[in-house]
Amino acid sequence: MKKLFILAAAIVAFASCSKNEPEATVVPTREIKFATAAETRATTATVETATTLQTNGFSVWGYMMTAPQATIFEKVDVKYNSTSRVWEPVEDADVKYWSAGNKYWFSAMAPKSLEDYYSFTTDGTTHNQSISEFTIAADNSTPDLIVAKPAYAVLGDNETSNEAVGLTFDHMLSRVKFTFTNAFADDNVTIKVSKVTLNGVVAKGSASIDNGVAEWTPIGDGTRNVNFYDANNETEVLVNVAQTDAAVDSAGTVYRYIIPQKNVTYSVSFHLEIMADNQTIATKDYENIALPSTTFVNGKGHVFNANIVEKIIESELHPIEFTVTVTDWVDKKPVDIKFEN
Repeated sequence: MKKLFILAAAIVAFASCSKNEPEATVVPTREIKFATAAETRATTATVETATTLQTNGFSVWGYMMTAPQATIFEKVDVKYNSTSRVWEPVEDADVKYWSAGNKYWFSAMAPKSLEDYYSFTTDGTTHNQSISEFTIAADNSTPDLIVAKPAYAVLGDNETSNEAVGLTFDHMLSRVKFTFTNAFADDNVTIKVSKVTLNGVVAKGSASIDNGVAEWTPIGDGTRNVNFYDANNETEVLVNVAQTDAAVDSAGTVYRYIIPQKNVTYSVSFHLEIMADNQTIATKDYENIALPSTTFVNGKGHVFNANIVEKIIESELHPIEFTVTVTDWVDKKPVDIKFEN
């Protein structure tokens, strides 16, 4: 399962304590800020990575667990400062400082637009991470939702130390795409696939999260049809050439994000056009073609493929069937980046 790594660090910076600072022995020269510790590569435009977080930021939760216990971050908007090369709270009122000898727990999530769905609480030993009544967007614009595991940090009495806390993000949703393979033996045959729609996925759900694994429960009976094309049915048309041209024999849709469910059988609809020598020889709208029963897992990519063969235009006794493969989300190996005060 692909993970994103962010290093939350206490960076030396001179600043006065804010008026809502917990009453404790604070270290006023140690403002809590954030710095990247890994660089990852997006596999689609909507995947959250360390790079996209630099642009969009994330929301932070933080609790000081020793007396006086206090919430220090709750839905705090954190953005990247390209000058200091750290993430820091956007609002001055949200700036907090390490308290010497105290113990802290942190979590975070992105994108910030979804923060109201997320909850993180802790008593210092046990943690509760949950997502409540998350809804798949009706316009198929559901973004990648990532959540950080609970992370522990403590600043010792040595005020010259530079303590850091590592945040590891996991993807809470599954992602799905379709590929179509031109299996015609005739080099002159081209296939076009459009209007691809995944039917009947869960529209709303809640999840409990344990060590990066999200256990989702549907809310109500509502379902959503997820489209893999734009409003004009134009941009996600798949054009495949002959089988002999291996480089372009298959084509795939974009990825979409769905709420993971176990042992479900969804269906797909799409429009197929078969051409030979630039002339259309067959067209058909396929409705509700059953997909293999699949257990969807958060942080996993599920790819359904169909081979388009000659027999589908010879007889209705040869329906289109799909196979499914499940893969981890591919990224570059994390690379540590050192920061100096």
